[in-house]
Amino acid sequence: MNAEADEPLPPPSDDLGAMVAAQKQRRVRVAVGAALVVAVVGGALFAVNAQQERKADERISHAFGSLSRCLLGVPLEASETAGSRVRRVQLTATALADEQRASWPEGCNVFAYQLDEGLRDAGRSKGDADLAHAAAALGKALKEPQSFNTDLTKRVDEVWSFAKLENVTAGPAVEVPAPPGLATALDADGLGRGTPLASKAFSFKALYTEPHPGLDLRILVDDQGAAGGPFVCTVRRAAAGATCTALPPAVSASKQGLRLLGTADDGAAPLVFAGNRGSEGIFRADTGEAVEHYYAYGGYAAADGFSAVLGWREKERELVASRKLPGAATTEAKLDPPFRTGNPYYSAQMLWDGVLLRGVTKDNRRRLFALQVARSGNVLGEPVDVGELSEPGLVQGGVDEPPHITGCKTAEAMVARVKGHDNDFMSFRLGGKWSEPVSPELTGGTLSCSKATAAVTRVEPAGDAQSYRTSIRQAHCTSAGCKTEMVRMEQLLHHHMEFAPRDGHVDGVDVDGKLLLVWAAGERGGLRMRFAPIDAIATAPDVILYDDLVKDGQVQGLSTLLDLKLFSREGFALLVVSTVTGVHGLRIDADGKVTPVVVTR
Repeated sequence: MNAEADEPLPPPSDDLGAMVAAQKQRRVRVAVGAALVVAVVGGALFAVNAQQERKADERISHAFGSLSRCLLGVPLEASETAGSRVRRVQLTATALADEQRASWPEGCNVFAYQLDEGLRDAGRSKGDADLAHAAAALGKALKEPQSFNTDLTKRVDEVWSFAKLENVTAGPAVEVPAPPGLATALDADGLGRGTPLASKAFSFKALYTEPHPGLDLRILVDDQGAAGGPFVCTVRRAAAGATCTALPPAVSASKQGLRLLGTADDGAAPLVFAGNRGSEGIFRADTGEAVEHYYAYGGYAAADGFSAVLGWREKERELVASRKLPGAATTEAKLDPPFRTGNPYYSAQMLWDGVLLRGVTKDNRRRLFALQVARSGNVLGEPVDVGELSEPGLVQGGVDEPPHITGCKTAEAMVARVKGHDNDFMSFRLGGKWSEPVSPELTGGTLSCSKATAAVTRVEPAGDAQSYRTSIRQAHCTSAGCKTEMVRMEQLLHHHMEFAPRDGHVDGVDVDGKLLLVWAAGERGGLRMRFAPIDAIATAPDVILYDDLVKDGQVQGLSTLLDLKLFSREGFALLVVSTVTGVHGLRIDADGKVTPVVVTR
């Protein structure tokens, strides 16, 4: 047996233990190093990803900010939606020539596409209903022809709704041009917060004014469905609002066909004619006192209670004039002038304190005569020969044909207009004397007066299919003569005939020598006006008066405008609009200022 083989092995030496320990330490260092490498690489990758996310966020935010700046302009107000803001810009844009719009909103499509691309590149488009898809759809809509006049509300609101849902905010984009200005037009909500002439809409066939304008503007509403009706509203030049008063029971009870067919002093209550031009009674609008009961050719109410009426007694077949002083009996006189007058409906009219007669003398000359109404003695003075009328009146025979003699009055002058066959004739009473008749070289139209000047404004609709061909003729006359001019709607429309008057909603009047034109501009152009001398109206700016597509803060599919009518007096005009929130008045002063009328009852 080998003795050395049986000897025990020696214990491990310290060198071997140190070696094992060193190996463990190396393994630890390698693991730590590897972990550090992984951590560094991971941190670097995280930093890269975070930087990429930041860049994507910045890209998306900038694209959305650019779209917002281009499409909406300044940030939204608290009560605004993006769709309603675009509508405000659209109203302004539709009133501009193409070069003034500067490719709005078509030019905004690039930012909508940038927003879409930014979201898709960042992997943030997961389905068909998200911000990326909404932005792409908006970009396509903006690129379409005539996008400035199409309904963008749904597309725009979708983008802004998804942006809020996906926490996308608009970044600064000051380098992007702003859109056209924001329209500040009234809408159905704004009008509804005011005081209407009537809280419910009614047909304007029940809306009447005096056929012979003075300084005060009086409107009679003879609609059984109108609350408080029938009533008379008065708008005065010096007052901002309107005073509306129900007619006395003596007038309104069982009376049909109430009209304002006479004249009245400023500040006086007018006469109300019931039935067929007063055949059922002629009454004072304030007291209900009956003044006369016959078919009348006008009447006059003075501020001190004096009244006079020109009418026809059917039984006697006589033209008569009557007067009534306060507290006194009526005095009546038959008219028997030394000339032939023919049918008095076409040849006789009472205008304030005068009577105008068209007659043919014994030597067959057609002349205009004036007679003064007197408060004592004979009811009428002797006829005064005003001058020659070179044409007979054209009797057209329609049921709505107005009398052939009308007038208007200011503090400086009274004007009488007489209808001819092809032309009308005007005479001016200045300083108590009548001038020789002059002709505006047109017939019909709305007569108005300002100082010592008369104007006739005639709107000639061309029908809905060609409403852009609607023409407006206007004559301005003094005692020395007349100047007549014409303009067509197509000259005002910047080659966009889609903004021509809709549904016949167009009216025009004269206000102190300027043409005031109001119309519903197509399906989406709102209710707007032009106000300038007729020879400058084609280049005057549009003023948006009323947005007929906004109600309850939202853009609607249907118009809230039902009808419109213009009335003018010296120094101002009244625009009456019928809407889904009632009938309202807008006062337009000679300087162009527009104010909703505050109604007092």
